[in-house]
Amino acid sequence: MRSLGSGIDLSADLQCEFEGKLFSLTASNGKIVVDVPDLTSCLRIVRNRPARTQIRKDLARLNLFLNKLQTTLELQIRGIRVATTGFETDAPLERLIGLKHLKLYPVAIFKSAIMRRAR
Repeated sequence: MRSLGSGIDLSADLQCEFEGKLFSLTASNGKIVVDVPDLTSCLRIVRNRPARTQIRKDLARLNLFLNKLQTTLELQIRGIRVATTGFETDAPLERLIGLKHLKLYPVAIFKSAIMRRAR
């Protein structure tokens, strides 16, 4: 991860568990990658927020924080990039549906859903 203004440089390589499913979180060189095992797990992690918060507002706050750090967050399903947000993320199509801070990769999402069914 890039410097936080005080000369601190962060990096991470973590294995995490959510609802019995393992996923990884890595960070280095201005990029955070969360890699989950399947689309269902991905949706459960995204939806695991306080009940009264709105995803658009949460995403806007996350994007603001990531931009200050000059960092990008990439969400992957089994190594396939399905979404990005943060520094220098441009999402013109997503702006039309109110998700201007999130770039989605629909073909990759579809591919990850099919891969799960094929298992």
